[in-house]
Amino acid sequence: MIEKPVLLLFLLLCTFNLLSQDLHYSNYDFNLSYLNPAEAGAFLGTVRLQASHRDQYDAFIEEGYNSQLVQVDLPLRFKFLKRGWTGYGLAFFNDRSGDLGFNNTGVLASLSYHYPLDKKMRQVISGGFSVGQIQRSMNNSSAAKFSDALLGGGVSSDFGLLDQFNENYTDYSIGLSFKSIVSKRIRYQIGASSFHSFDFSQNTTNNNKIWRRYNVYGTVDYRLNKDIIIQPRVFASFISTFHAINLQTIAKYNFQQKMVIGAGLGYRVADALQILLVGEYRDWEFGLAYDVTVSSAGAYNNRQGAFELGVKKIFILKKRPKITPIDICPRL
Repeated sequence: MIEKPVLLLFLLLCTFNLLSQDLHYSNYDFNLSYLNPAEAGAFLGTVRLQASHRDQYDAFIEEGYNSQLVQVDLPLRFKFLKRGWTGYGLAFFNDRSGDLGFNNTGVLASLSYHYPLDKKMRQVISGGFSVGQIQRSMNNSSAAKFSDALLGGGVSSDFGLLDQFNENYTDYSIGLSFKSIVSKRIRYQIGASSFHSFDFSQNTTNNNKIWRRYNVYGTVDYRLNKDIIIQPRVFASFISTFHAINLQTIAKYNFQQKMVIGAGLGYRVADALQILLVGEYRDWEFGLAYDVTVSSAGAYNNRQGAFELGVKKIFILKKRPKITPIDICPRL
């Protein structure tokens, strides 16, 4: 029999007409090109690979939320304007929630342009656009229990609605970002994006409305000295009348040459306390996050919120120089 929290979760999904299950991460820095297409190709290097995994509410319901995201993006020197560069990105994600196995799977392709406002590229403004194909389905509808079946026996007439639920839609998102190096000590970035941006993407094949989602974020890197960086940051999402606001601060320490370790705390307003750990080694970055539930849901999940792992790698591929062979005739 399905647990009460799972049934409540499903009823909420039905009440809000199956709200789009966009991915949510505490260490959002490992998912920026997914959250904002303007971030695709916004780095120094050849190719960037990012991956994240998140498990949530496993202690709250038998099958909680779990999501996976893999992204790859790259910058190219192709120019639309006198200066700048283009960025290209591709993301694959899968999100599964609840005993009913409500599944959200998709692929997103992003295109961005990065325009330096000065010759030294200390200030760069970026704009991006993404298009994706999304599929939503119910993979374990047999776990559902309905009142008419429990009271009268037999199979509920509503069971077929879940069993046949499977829909596809094309989605579009747009975004902007701005990065600035103020001094040797201070640099910052801000950004904003809109998921499900255009009216013609608001309805799926089953006429389930996809609510538009707005993301805004900002990060400041403040270097106290050559070894310590303090990084306050904020990330917020808004969907219809719902919102999620994350306030975080991380301290990073240059432990050894080419190695950085860091830790911090965050707070998702009225929801969770976030414990954050980060590390950098050469061109690799790692992130761990654990959410401690502080809302009323903590009475049911023993304060166990979510566990998250992120990894990022920038590859730098150097071109081999082309050498024209020369035949030298030795003197006899």
